[in-house]
Amino acid sequence: MKKLNVLHVASFTGNIGDNANHLGFRRWFESVAQVEVQWTEQEIREFYWKNREWDSEFVEFANSFDLLIIGGGNYFELWVDKSPTGTSIEIPLELYKKINTPVYFNALGVDPGQGATESSVGKFRAFIEAIVASKGLITVRNDGALANVRNHVGEDVLAHFHEAPDGGFFINDCIASERDENNKRKVIGINVASDMPEVRFKGFENGLEDFCVEFAKSMVTISESLGGCDFVFFPHIFRDLDVINKIINHLPDELRRKDLTVFEYSTGDRAAYNTFGAYTKCDLILGSRFHSNVCALSLGVESIGLLNYMQIENLYKGLSLEDRLVDVRIPGFSAQLEAKALAVLAGEAQPADNRSKEIVSDMRARTEVVLRSWLAENI
Repeated sequence: MKKLNVLHVASFTGNIGDNANHLGFRRWFESVAQVEVQWTEQEIREFYWKNREWDSEFVEFANSFDLLIIGGGNYFELWVDKSPTGTSIEIPLELYKKINTPVYFNALGVDPGQGATESSVGKFRAFIEAIVASKGLITVRNDGALANVRNHVGEDVLAHFHEAPDGGFFINDCIASERDENNKRKVIGINVASDMPEVRFKGFENGLEDFCVEFAKSMVTISESLGGCDFVFFPHIFRDLDVINKIINHLPDELRRKDLTVFEYSTGDRAAYNTFGAYTKCDLILGSRFHSNVCALSLGVESIGLLNYMQIENLYKGLSLEDRLVDVRIPGFSAQLEAKALAVLAGEAQPADNRSKEIVSDMRARTEVVLRSWLAENI
């Protein structure tokens, strides 16, 4: 086979963290496949928007390729009761079984954050059986997904799942450093998320608003302790702009006019290159979102995980970086955030990226063995 024609179903115009994932994944996949790959992208949101359907037309389309890759992304959610698979991949099983092209589920999230109903779990188990029967390959990402399968779906299905590092851990080969060595001030990048406020801010009496007040106070304290610094907010999706604006409203006027930048909001690969390139200008990233933390670690930028969703806790614990977590779900988090940020910026903390690189590299090596064998048998 001189060329491998791949249909890649994933998010390409949503969260730029997904783009970082794809950038890191594709280069690795091509090296494993050892053949020229022709990529055809199918935006998964086309199905959410009802511009496309998981129907016989999709099956026919998928069967015209040598390989179907779904993900990475958080598509093994466990709350989608209306879905025939219990997940956001809403393909009826009788249609899925008509896909003759080999299917590779790439580093998907298994997310019970919005619940894991008995109905959805039952449908998901049936979906797994269909995937296994058709000799599909299932990998889940290193954000606690494997433990979620064990806890919510059952120990007996674990043999069908392989843990793989998110592709975002390997974008350092794709992103050029933009570090300004002439800038003597510390630069702190911030990514904050406010979707699912009932989960992220449940410990605050007034929810998101109280969080924003305390986070803004932390920024002021850090700046004063450093004798001034530069803050850069990085929105990864459009919803991030809302919480960024709320935090800015609680900052002193002088700080927000002189020491603050809000980076561009956009989507797609270009936005990912620009945003994560700008990450390399930072001395520290304070990140809520999964890929904010993953990409900072990949790029060798110090990071602190802003824990208000279990995924971030699972990520850092899996990398033996628990000391870099700050639980921002409850009032009073600011003291710990300020202390940890100042310690990292002063060089008093052990570098985080050094500790994570060996773990994700070993995990990818194990995944490569599985993928190489599967490709040899199925392509």
